[in-house]
Amino acid sequence: MEKKRCNIRDLAKAAGLSAGTVSRILNNRPGDMKIPETTRARVIELARKMEYVPNIHAQRLFSKRSGVIGLVIPSAERNGSPVFGCTHLSHVLAGMERELDATFRRIELRPDGRRRRDAARAPGRPLPPPARQQRRRRRGNRRQRRIPAAPDSA
Repeated sequence: MEKKRCNIRDLAKAAGLSAGTVSRILNNRPGDMKIPETTRARVIELARKMEYVPNIHAQRLFSKRSGVIGLVIPSAERNGSPVFGCTHLSHVLAGMERELDATFRRIELRPDGRRRRDAARAPGRPLPPPARQQRRRRRGNRRQRRIPAAPDSA
């Protein structure tokens, strides 16, 4: 039978504290609370003994960040050859995966097909409101980073 994973409520109950206090200790965010160093050490040691692992979904919900990095890649076949035959893209993906694994983030691949681009530019398709376009320009669209593709071999 599989052992039940320890959650923050289980840890709080074992420590005799509220889940909020345990959360503040584990995330090192005491806020206005004065938490004694002995209590902090006891909770951290208890977390180790109980093999506490933070719930990544709860963290993402609380922080309002998905932890997903979107990467737009060329469509499945580029110039008649499979895109994953491109060593440049393979190296970029391997490097991203290596760096993101340590931070519990993940990559989401989206193919950049010509048909989808053409459909997005189709006449009659509504554009975002001007205010939203201006905000994106001011922000510098910081959520998107361009990674240059390897030159096509002729």
